[in-house]
Amino acid sequence: MSFLELLKIEFMKVKRSKIVPLIFIAPLLVVASGVASLSRYFTPEYTNAWPAMFIQSALVYAYYLLPFSMIDIKENSSFIDVGTGAGFPSIPLMIVRPDLKGTLLEALNKRCVFLEKACELTGVDAKVIHGRAEDYAKEKREAFDFATARAVASMPVLCEYCIPYVKTGGRFIALKSVNEDETLCKKAVKVLGGKISEIKDYTITNGDNRRLFIIDKVSQTPTKYPRNPSMIKKKPL
Repeated sequence: MSFLELLKIEFMKVKRSKIVPLIFIAPLLVVASGVASLSRYFTPEYTNAWPAMFIQSALVYAYYLLPFSMIDIKENSSFIDVGTGAGFPSIPLMIVRPDLKGTLLEALNKRCVFLEKACELTGVDAKVIHGRAEDYAKEKREAFDFATARAVASMPVLCEYCIPYVKTGGRFIALKSVNEDETLCKKAVKVLGGKISEIKDYTITNGDNRRLFIIDKVSQTPTKYPRNPSMIKKKPL
């Protein structure tokens, strides 16, 4: 499929006013990855680099916004993106939903520096926090309408890091591989005060199959969670 065809498919789903911020995401990631000068991308050996980056920007919708379009998220909801990395899914989500009140939690300071700049350049009004999930949970326990995280760890581990942040009545929304087995996280979800509401499989534009976990927070999380990382790794729920 050509570059223009991909752009047409993905950007037809996005409001016109939101296209420009989304199209800048991939070049921002190039800068964040440590490239000293973007001028190298204009040399002959990098002829296809810029089109490739803009294709990736177009696919941001499919990877990170399509699953959220499958969920009813109330206006002005607060959320935390745990281990946000380069700002996905939170920055694209807040570009198309500026009413949301987002907190981007990241353990690496250099990524936080990038996130601040990325939010500034894309017009996203988010709070960037440099900290670890198990520590920040002591300060913002059960403070958000929903928490989200990408496929950076197994579901039992993600649940322990994320569910404590969610208010009773809120949700934990996890973007995972279609290979993630939901039976492995049932115990963790129950122990942490959650209940699996829905599991939705979907296919994005490039053919990848993904799985969306929606977990309702039905009761308060016991105060001993989340545990320290070594214990979580040694004895996952």
